[in-house]
Amino acid sequence: MRNLSDLMYKYKLFGLNVVSEIDLHIDEYEISTTCVDVKISIAKYAFDNNVFCDSNESMIRIPNVAAYHVSDGNSIKIYKETNHIKSIYYIY
Repeated sequence: MRNLSDLMYKYKLFGLNVVSEIDLHIDEYEISTTCVDVKISIAKYAFDNNVFCDSNESMIRIPNVAAYHVSDGNSIKIYKETNHIKSIYYIY
């Protein structure tokens, strides 16, 4: 798992402290990495199926774009499947 200080962008979204590897093109907010509510990261492993959901996690895959894996209520991992510009990943 990556160190939170490696996640370079910090935001306040919907009242939550968010750290992200992706520039969301909104105003950054100074937050302490000790009080993070949500982490958004780019990951290298992708799932074989297009969608799944259970009590603790869910995943949706947009073929040839990315898969979006939400787990533990505070982690969003984006598994990119293409070399499109980064902005395509956070559209979804």
